[in-house]
This record gives sequence, structure tokens and C-alpha cells, in this order.
Amino acid sequence: PAPLPHDDRVHVLARALAGFERIGAGFVLVLIGTGVANYLFVVGPNLGGINGGVYAVLLCLKLGLFGLMLALAALNRFHLTPLLQRSIASGDYNVAIRALRRSMALEFGAVVLILGLVAWLGTLAPD
Repeated sequence: PAPLPHDDRVHVLARALAGFERIGAGFVLVLIGTGVANYLFVVGPNLGGINGGVYAVLLCLKLGLFGLMLALAALNRFHLTPLLQRSIASGDYNVAIRALRRSMALEFGAVVLILGLVAWLGTLAPD
């Protein structure tokens, strides 16, 4: 099939972003659940297993990056996606598209760092 004209691609993007909210929330819940389960499996049902040390620092860094991802996802969901939809209605959506691209690039960077931290944490034992 022929590529969609630019305006049509923006409309498809807006619909996809609006439709992603449920599945995105499901992904977040699964990540939180598996993260808690992994912590309980590795460290146990206490916080004493992570006092100081490299493991604790890396785990806190990973959780901080995950928090950043959640904040960016909330920004996308509650501000940038509605901004894109309003911008489409007005016909000038370039600013909204650029903001979404920046936000998604930051989220992707956080994902890459988190994956690296998970790999590193997998080689360590809690202190």
C-alpha cells in the first residue's frame, strides 16, 4: 500500500495514543507486580537486604528511572495526547508532535538504562 499522507498519519497517531491508555496501564501493573515478586524472591519480605551497597544503589536508580517513565507516560496521557488532538482540530500540530517525540525519546532512553540496570542487578546479590 502507498504511504499515508502526513495529515492522515497524524490522525492515526492520535487515535493510537488515545487507544493505548488501557494496555499501557496494564503493562505498568504487570511491571510493578513482577518487580515486587522479583524483589521478594531475591531479597525476601524485608527491606534489610538492601542497606547501602552497590545492589541498593542500582535498585534505587532503577526505581527512579521507572518513576521517571511513569511521569513521562502520565505527561503523554494527560497533556500531550490531548494537546495533539486539540492541535489536529486547529490544523497546527507540529509543536505537539515535537513534544511527543521528545517525551518518547526520553522514555526510550529510560527503558534502555533500566534494561542495563536489570542485567547488572542480575549479576549481584543483595548486600
